[in-house]
Amino acid sequence: MTALASLRTALPAALLLFSAAGASLAAPDEGLIERGKYLATIGDCAACHTRQGGKPFAGGLQIQTPFGSVTTPNITPDKRTGIGEWSEDEFYRALHEGIGKHGEYLYPVFPFTSFTKVRRDDVNAIRAYLMSLKPVHAPHQPNHLAFPFDIRESLSVWRGLFFAPGVFEPDPAKTEQVNWGAYLVEGLGHCGQCHTQRNLMGATIPGDALQGAAVQGWFAPNITADMTRGIGSWSEEQLVSYLASGVAPMRAIAEGPMATVVHDSLSKLKVADLRAIAAYLKQTPPRADVSGGSVVPVPAGAAGVYVSHCASCHGLEGEGLKDRIPPLSKNGTVNGEQPQDIIKAILAGLPATQQYGPMPSFAAYLSDGDIAAVANSVRSRWGNNAPTNADGFLVREIRQSTPIMLAGGEGSTQCPPPLTEKERAVVENAKADAGELLRTTQGSNLVLRVQEIVPKIKSAVRQASEADVVNGLTAAFCSVVAERETMTVAQKRNLLDIFAQVTYAEASGMLGRRHTRR
Repeated sequence: MTALASLRTALPAALLLFSAAGASLAAPDEGLIERGKYLATIGDCAACHTRQGGKPFAGGLQIQTPFGSVTTPNITPDKRTGIGEWSEDEFYRALHEGIGKHGEYLYPVFPFTSFTKVRRDDVNAIRAYLMSLKPVHAPHQPNHLAFPFDIRESLSVWRGLFFAPGVFEPDPAKTEQVNWGAYLVEGLGHCGQCHTQRNLMGATIPGDALQGAAVQGWFAPNITADMTRGIGSWSEEQLVSYLASGVAPMRAIAEGPMATVVHDSLSKLKVADLRAIAAYLKQTPPRADVSGGSVVPVPAGAAGVYVSHCASCHGLEGEGLKDRIPPLSKNGTVNGEQPQDIIKAILAGLPATQQYGPMPSFAAYLSDGDIAAVANSVRSRWGNNAPTNADGFLVREIRQSTPIMLAGGEGSTQCPPPLTEKERAVVENAKADAGELLRTTQGSNLVLRVQEIVPKIKSAVRQASEADVVNGLTAAFCSVVAERETMTVAQKRNLLDIFAQVTYAEASGMLGRRHTRR
C-alpha cells in the first residue's frame, strides 16, 4: 500500500474517531441532568415559573406581594427569552447572590435568600436539567410594583439590611442526617419563606424561623419542635407521612398551598430525604412565648352549632373516624396559632385526600359569627389549647377572598378544578363515558347513579385513588349542576355536597349494596 493510499484509509477512520470523541464531549451528562431534575423538584421551581395553563418553566405567573405583583421569568433554555445564553457563573450568581445576568438586583420574591445556601455543584446540576428542556419562547411580562419598589436599585438598601450570601455550613455537633435535613429545609426547600414571619420590609425574621406565618390568606403553621403549636408531639412516621402524602394520621391534612407543595414537590422526594427533613424539624428550637392575638369569648351557642353541623362526622368529642374522617382533638390545623385554615375549611370545604373523605362547604349555612364561634369552640376543647382569636370580621374578610364551590349569584359556575393528572383523567372519562348518567342524576336517583358511575371510572382510570375518583367526579358533576337553571345556588350546592359524600362512600366501599339496581 502506498503512503497516499494509507493516508486515504487512515484519514476517514481518524475523522470518525475524532467525531465520536467530540460527540462524547458534547453529549449531556444524563446523570447530572437526572440529579438536577430531582433537585429542581425539591426546590419546586415549576410551581412559581409556570403560569396557570402555561408551559412548564416558561414563567408568566404573577406573584402578589404587599408591594405589588412580580411576574416570574422564563427559565427554559430559550436563547432570547429564557436562560439559554446564561453561563454557569451567571446562573449560580442568580441563586447565590440574587443578581441577574446583566448585573441587576433580583426581587426577593425569588427566594435567593434561601437558595444562597445551595452548593455550587447542586446549582450546576439544576442548570444542566433546565438546559435539557425544550426551549419555550415566552417574553417576560412586566412587574406591577409601587414606587420606589419598581426601581431595582432601591433593593441595595434592602439587601444591605437583610441579606448576606453564604453556602450552608454543616453543624459538627449534629448528625449527618440532621445536617442533610437542615440543608434541604433551609436551602432548596426554602420552607422558611412561608413558615416564617416577615417584617414590614418583607424580609423573614430570623428569630421567628419556621414558627408560622400568614401566606396567601392561609396560615402556614409552626413547624418547629414546639409541643403545643408545632410538630414536637408528632412521631417521625406521622411527619414523614404528612410530607409524602399530605396526611398525618390522627394529626392533620395538608390544605391550600401546602397541599400543592406536597403534590408537586414533597411527594416525589426519596423517603431518606423526607426522614432527614423530619429529623431536622424535630430538633428545631420552639418559641418560648406564643401569643395568638386577642382572645374572643366563646359564646354559649357555639357548642350547639357544632352539634348541628359538625358532630355527625367529627364526633361529639372531636374524635373523628379512624382513617376516614380526621379528628379535631389535637389536630395540627385546629391548633394553629391563627385560625385562618380552619375558617377556610368551614367556608370552602376540603377535597378528598388519600383515604379521607371530602368535607362539604358550610358557607351557605353558617353566618360569619357562627363560623367564628364554632372555630373558637373547637380550638379550645378536647385538649386543644389554641387562642380563641377568630371573629366575624376575620371570617367576612376570608369569605370574600375564598373560592367557594357554586358561590355567588344565580348560575355561578365556580367549580373545583382537577388538580392531579388522575383527577383530570377522571373528569375526561366521566364526560365521555358517564356524561348522560351525570346529566340525569337527581336527588331521587343519586345513590343508584353513583353506584353505576364509580365502577365505570375505576375501570377506565385504573391507577386513580379513592380521592382522585371523588374529586374528579365532583368536579365533573359540578359543571353539570351549574347549568341547571331551575335550581337555586343553595339547591345546587346541597346536591353537589351529597354527591361528593355518596361518591366517597361508594369509592371507599362504605356504601354497600343495599340499593340494588333492578
